[in-house]
Amino acid sequence: MTRAAVEVSGLSKRYGDRMAVQDVSFTVMPGTVVGLLGPNGAGKTTTLKALVGLVHPTAGSVRITGLVDHPGSPTSVLGFALDPPGIDPGHRVTRHLQIAAAMAGISRSRVTEVLEQYGIEDCARQRTRKLSTGQRQRLALATVQLGRPEVLILDEPTNGLDAEGIRWLRRALREHADGGGAVLISSHMLAELQQIADEVVVLKRTVRYAGSLDDLTHGGSQTLEDAYFELLDPDVARPPAAEPRAVLEGERRKLSGTASSR
Repeated sequence: MTRAAVEVSGLSKRYGDRMAVQDVSFTVMPGTVVGLLGPNGAGKTTTLKALVGLVHPTAGSVRITGLVDHPGSPTSVLGFALDPPGIDPGHRVTRHLQIAAAMAGISRSRVTEVLEQYGIEDCARQRTRKLSTGQRQRLALATVQLGRPEVLILDEPTNGLDAEGIRWLRRALREHADGGGAVLISSHMLAELQQIADEVVVLKRTVRYAGSLDDLTHGGSQTLEDAYFELLDPDVARPPAAEPRAVLEGERRKLSGTASSR
């Protein structure tokens, strides 16, 4: 039986009197892309930080299976990029990657590979403070991929990317999952997630839904956006559907005929 690559079990985190997340449970299986959704303040970033060890849970547990099985090689197991990415503004792009590679015991030749793979070789000698938002995002993702990790955990990775960059990222994440990796991605871009996610987890402090995208959207009969808002606030009335153009034109002709006969 295939084990989950990522497992969150009964996760709760309290900050003083405020409960950020409560009893959150879900898994990410190898070969899948899982979208983590929820409004601002729903607990998405807290959950991701708990997974990568930046937040200690008040209750419950988190587990990256590969880190338990291979504790000596963390960069080959887990790669994560949280928003905003932690990049020294004074370093040049290549230097940033070289430092990250050296700290992880990764060959410098890998730096050249990720520069090309992530389309940032043209700005390799620039200082990172001069990069555009999209270039900084690509650099953060290139840093994550230095160790060819099995599990990717990404927080709003499409921020600052143009249409070409978003399309490129979508393909890269899909290829990673199709090759047996696992991807957990937090995003507000529901239309983009619908094109790539196999499963979704919807948070609003606790889990409101965890399962397949197909089930949530009723086999694709709904958009992810409609299904998401219906799940979080089913009492909100949907805007009325627009009348077909032919019907509207027919109504106009009727009114015009009535007016001319008077």
